[in-house]
Amino acid sequence: MENSRIEASPDIMPPMNGFDDLQCLVDEVTGEAQDEPGRFRSFLAALQAVLRLPADAHVVGEPVELLGLDHSGHSRQGLMARCRREGREYVVSVADITLPSASPAARLLAAYHLWCGLEPVPQASAPRPPKAALEDVPEDQPVELVVLVLKESAARCRLLGSDRQITLRSTRLWELVPGDIITVQPRKRWTHARHPYMSGEVLGWRFAPQEIGLVPLRLDPKASLDPGPEAGVGVEPSLRPVFEMEDGVPDGDDSAILEAIGACEARDFEHARLVLDGLLARDLRCIAARWLLASIAFRVLPKEALRYHESGVRIGDLSLPPGFRGVLPWSWPGNRPFLRCLHGYGLCLWRLKRFDEARPVLERLLGLDPADHQGVRAIFDAVERRQPWEEVGQGLVGG
Repeated sequence: MENSRIEASPDIMPPMNGFDDLQCLVDEVTGEAQDEPGRFRSFLAALQAVLRLPADAHVVGEPVELLGLDHSGHSRQGLMARCRREGREYVVSVADITLPSASPAARLLAAYHLWCGLEPVPQASAPRPPKAALEDVPEDQPVELVVLVLKESAARCRLLGSDRQITLRSTRLWELVPGDIITVQPRKRWTHARHPYMSGEVLGWRFAPQEIGLVPLRLDPKASLDPGPEAGVGVEPSLRPVFEMEDGVPDGDDSAILEAIGACEARDFEHARLVLDGLLARDLRCIAARWLLASIAFRVLPKEALRYHESGVRIGDLSLPPGFRGVLPWSWPGNRPFLRCLHGYGLCLWRLKRFDEARPVLERLLGLDPADHQGVRAIFDAVERRQPWEEVGQGLVGG
């Protein structure tokens, strides 16, 4: 059976949050429709353009397969969805289904809710993730999985292109980070307590956030056209546009980040990892969680820290168009997780004596944050002189 579930159309819409953005999306979708039936048909066509069916969805928190969408022509019924659960098919209102939150289809669905006079995002308990069926995992050929949560000898994953989850038992998992796409040669498949498991050999991996359907974090333009009072002496005001990046913390749950920071300060790294892994399980775009996990690893496992920092940078880069010439000042708090990951990425490359790779990373960081809140210029000078981290690194960054 086809594993692909939700895909973006070629003209993927920019990320949108808030009432005004959703209202703009409503206007965009329905702008050419002449009457109410025409507006229903416009939403139907827009949803069909970004969904590849069958797609994973939820109805009242229960996982279902979304098989198709239709409109009977009756305004009181609205759009209808044909779903399948445990072998039986049902027809429900499209207003009753939910889709993965970080997908273009979910944003269209929120706009449809708004147009219908409903809550754009229904307040409900977290839906149960759908489980992979054993037949979804072929025995005789490699399968691609997306890593969601890592343990010592197991990883909770989902099938690439789907929300269907399965637990993998394998070696080499310590080299991975959440969000990695891994290629696995299956050895064995089984179920325990109604949950699917598989064992196999990890043949390779890649971190490609665009391939797993992550929606770029929102980039908000700001009125100021210079770095502000933090620029310091000798720094010329920038004439480039200033932006603030969405911080990516799930549901704005800063308390979890603060709990993890407190655990790190108390040297309870196991608890900190547990909290941070939970945040990434909720939203793989949480750059702050990746920065903290990298910080935990940096002292003794710089290669692991490098992977977490690099993954945070790659997720932030999804929001920046090619040839981006704007500024992401430290003074806007939403930019800090991305800037910290970029800073940590440069430090890891320096510590691993990859000087030629560290230099452009640090140059880029100075370009994005000319005020240099993280003291990059001193680090850049040491990298330019190819001084080993062991000689001056701890003195410059305290690490």
